Amino acid sequence: MRTINSSEFRTQCLALIRAIHDTGEPIRIARHGKPIAEIHPIPIGDADKERLRAERDAREIESINRFADELNADVLDVLEYQVDIFAQARSGRGEKEKRKRQR
Repeated sequence: MRTINSSEFRTQCLALIRAIHDTGEPIRIARHGKPIAEIHPIPIGDADKERLRAERDAREIESINRFADELNADVLDVLEYQVDIFAQARSGRGEKEKRKRQR
Protein backbone atom coordinates (compact mmCIF):
# COMPACT_ATOMS: atom_id res chain seq x y z
CA MET A 1 0.00 0.00 0.00
CA ARG A 2 1.34 3.41 -0.96
CA THR A 3 1.70 6.02 1.81
CA ILE A 4 1.59 9.75 1.11
CA ASN A 5 1.72 12.89 3.26
CA SER A 6 -1.52 14.75 3.92
CA SER A 7 -0.12 17.82 2.14
CA GLU A 8 0.53 15.75 -1.00
CA PHE A 9 -2.98 14.31 -0.78
CA ARG A 10 -4.41 17.82 -0.50
CA THR A 11 -2.65 19.00 -3.67
CA GLN A 12 -3.21 15.84 -5.74
CA CYS A 13 -6.53 14.64 -4.35
CA LEU A 14 -8.42 14.15 -7.63
CA ALA A 15 -5.52 12.44 -9.39
CA LEU A 16 -5.02 10.10 -6.43
CA ILE A 17 -8.71 9.20 -6.27
CA ARG A 18 -8.66 8.49 -10.00
CA ALA A 19 -5.57 6.27 -9.51
CA ILE A 20 -7.28 4.38 -6.69
CA HIS A 21 -10.28 3.84 -8.94
CA ASP A 22 -8.22 2.76 -11.96
CA THR A 23 -5.71 0.50 -10.19
CA GLY A 24 -7.76 -0.72 -7.25
CA GLU A 25 -4.75 -0.07 -4.98
CA PRO A 26 -5.56 1.68 -1.67
CA ILE A 27 -3.60 4.68 -0.39
CA ARG A 28 -2.59 5.45 3.20
CA ILE A 29 -2.44 9.11 4.24
CA ALA A 30 0.03 10.15 6.94
CA ARG A 31 0.63 13.30 8.94
CA HIS A 32 4.10 13.75 10.42
CA GLY A 33 4.86 10.16 9.45
CA LYS A 34 1.89 8.66 11.35
CA PRO A 35 -0.99 7.06 9.41
CA ILE A 36 -4.24 8.98 9.81
CA ALA A 37 -6.44 7.55 7.04
CA GLU A 38 -6.69 5.00 4.28
CA ILE A 39 -8.64 5.26 1.08
CA HIS A 40 -9.85 2.01 -0.50
CA PRO A 41 -11.79 1.52 -3.70
CA ILE A 42 -15.37 0.35 -3.33
CA PRO A 43 -15.73 -3.27 -4.44
CA ILE A 44 -17.90 -3.43 -7.53
CA GLY A 45 -19.35 -6.21 -9.63
CA ASP A 46 -18.18 -7.29 -13.07
CA ALA A 47 -21.02 -5.42 -14.82
CA ASP A 48 -20.04 -2.19 -13.10
CA LYS A 49 -16.38 -2.77 -13.96
CA GLU A 50 -17.29 -3.18 -17.64
CA ARG A 51 -19.45 -0.04 -17.57
CA LEU A 52 -16.68 1.98 -15.89
CA ARG A 53 -14.09 0.62 -18.33
CA ALA A 54 -16.33 1.55 -21.27
CA GLU A 55 -16.84 5.06 -19.85
CA ARG A 56 -13.08 5.51 -19.37
CA ASP A 57 -12.42 4.25 -22.92
CA ALA A 58 -15.04 6.66 -24.30
CA ARG A 59 -13.36 9.58 -22.48
CA GLU A 60 -9.98 8.57 -23.89
CA ILE A 61 -11.37 8.27 -27.42
CA GLU A 62 -13.03 11.67 -27.08
CA SER A 63 -9.74 13.18 -25.93
CA ILE A 64 -7.87 11.60 -28.85
CA ASN A 65 -10.52 12.85 -31.31
CA ARG A 66 -10.26 16.39 -29.90
CA PHE A 67 -6.48 16.27 -30.31
CA ALA A 68 -6.83 14.94 -33.87
CA ASP A 69 -9.31 17.71 -34.74
CA GLU A 70 -6.93 20.36 -33.41
CA LEU A 71 -4.02 18.77 -35.28
CA ASN A 72 -6.04 18.55 -38.49
CA ALA A 73 -7.01 22.23 -38.18
CA ASP A 74 -3.35 23.17 -37.75
CA VAL A 75 -2.30 21.05 -40.72
CA LEU A 76 -5.06 22.55 -42.86
CA ASP A 77 -3.94 26.06 -41.89
CA VAL A 78 -0.38 25.25 -42.95
CA LEU A 79 -1.54 23.70 -46.23
CA GLU A 80 -3.77 26.68 -47.02
CA TYR A 81 -0.87 29.00 -46.30
CA GLN A 82 1.40 27.01 -48.62
CA VAL A 83 -1.24 26.99 -51.36
CA ASP A 84 -1.58 30.78 -51.03
CA ILE A 85 2.17 31.25 -51.30
CA PHE A 86 2.31 28.94 -54.32
CA ALA A 87 -0.57 30.78 -55.99
CA GLN A 88 1.08 34.15 -55.34
CA ALA A 89 4.36 32.86 -56.75
CA ARG A 90 2.62 31.55 -59.88
CA SER A 91 0.65 34.72 -60.43
CA GLY A 92 3.81 36.77 -59.98
CA ARG A 93 5.66 34.56 -62.45
CA GLY A 94 2.85 34.94 -64.97
CA GLU A 95 2.98 38.73 -64.76
CA LYS A 96 6.75 38.71 -65.30
CA GLU A 97 6.27 36.68 -68.48
CA LYS A 98 3.58 39.14 -69.70
CA ARG A 99 5.96 42.05 -69.15
CA LYS A 100 8.69 40.29 -71.14
CA ARG A 101 6.28 39.73 -74.03
CA GLN A 102 5.18 43.36 -74.04
CA ARG A 103 8.76 44.59 -74.45
